[in-house]
Amino acid sequence: MTKRVLSVIIACFVLIAFAGCSQQAPSSSSTQQSATSATAASAAPKAPVELSVWIGSWWDQKAPDIKKEFEKAYPQYKVKIDCLPINGYFDNAASAIMAGSPPDVLDLDVTQVSTFAAKNLLTDLTADVESKLKGDDFIKGAWQASHYNGKLYGMPSRASGATYYYNKKMFDDAKVPYPKEGWTYDDLLDAAKKITVPGQKYGVGIAADLSDPSNVMTSFSPVLWANGGDYLNSDNTKCTMDQPNAIKAITFWTELYTKYKVVPEGSLNYTISRDVVPLLANNQVAMLPFGVSGIDTFSKTPGLQWDIVIPPSGFNRGGGWTLTVPVSAKHKKEANDYLLWFAKPEVQAPLCATEPSVISAWKLNAPWNTPMYQTVLKAAMTGKLLPSIGKWGEAQTIIIKELQKTLQGAQTPEQAGKNMTVQIDPLLK
Repeated sequence: MTKRVLSVIIACFVLIAFAGCSQQAPSSSSTQQSATSATAASAAPKAPVELSVWIGSWWDQKAPDIKKEFEKAYPQYKVKIDCLPINGYFDNAASAIMAGSPPDVLDLDVTQVSTFAAKNLLTDLTADVESKLKGDDFIKGAWQASHYNGKLYGMPSRASGATYYYNKKMFDDAKVPYPKEGWTYDDLLDAAKKITVPGQKYGVGIAADLSDPSNVMTSFSPVLWANGGDYLNSDNTKCTMDQPNAIKAITFWTELYTKYKVVPEGSLNYTISRDVVPLLANNQVAMLPFGVSGIDTFSKTPGLQWDIVIPPSGFNRGGGWTLTVPVSAKHKKEANDYLLWFAKPEVQAPLCATEPSVISAWKLNAPWNTPMYQTVLKAAMTGKLLPSIGKWGEAQTIIIKELQKTLQGAQTPEQAGKNMTVQIDPLLK
């Protein structure tokens, strides 16, 4: 009896021990499964970062290629490129930044950099981008204008310089020699007077419409500089449009319309790109200052005989566009990668819709390395910049409105210069 009880007790201990071992075994298996799941999770590919880019509508044909090549270089990113019209572009960009919903990369006209930077709308790129770029390989005007108060706020995507386009047929019909590098504004006026037939054709086109201030600056600024004038003094503390050389420039430019009548009657409301370019293409305007896009436009005009030349006295308005990173952008590191990628000459040469900003890109392939485009490069290399001040947009509007009043005969050039100075000086304080 005792032996039988002892056997039962021993059997129970064995069963209990076996049950305990059975409970521990699943714990080891679970640990292995958890480790396997964690490894699989860490090995799963991350969703690509979507980078948003705003650029002008003139990039629309190149945008698909830019997207393809960037995503090839950076497979961890997806890029969404919006090609937007110029009308309302800057206002919409500023509103998006202040609302906290901007693109990661914003292309800006370099004339807007100081205004946007002064309002703290842009990211300082000095440490993360400028330190990795070769500044001396960028066309000087666009590179300098991408800075504000000594800091870089944009990587130039385009560097422009205006040349003078001229209609060879209109010169031939008037038996006037074609303009050559080294000509002057007196030469321009002389040719314009000989070519002009009032109401039918005109010697030169100017722009005075406030809707495109860049066009007005391209038209007027070279005249100002060629006459020894400038908008502000050397340290940007005083407007100098009331000085004799500036008055001389205002007089010459407005008298093309008011006195000599060698520009079209509607010029007060003209922009170069919208209004004057078609007139040259239709043999109604003989000369105009314009950027590189004119080459493509006039090349596609059947039967048009035309050429380009460095502007009178060698002065032209330099500038361009620059890729910025809005201060409220969500993907700043990725945006910096995009900027550094687009700064490469081997990227800009085939992908730029307009003039590359990197000098070495002009040597790589057509059309940039052809003779006509090399003239554009020469103009871009010597282009003079507009002032880099935080309130230049406001100052520019004042200048254009006063020029318009003078064109209308509502005031003299002297009054225009004085009015500009009185209104702009407070903006410089």
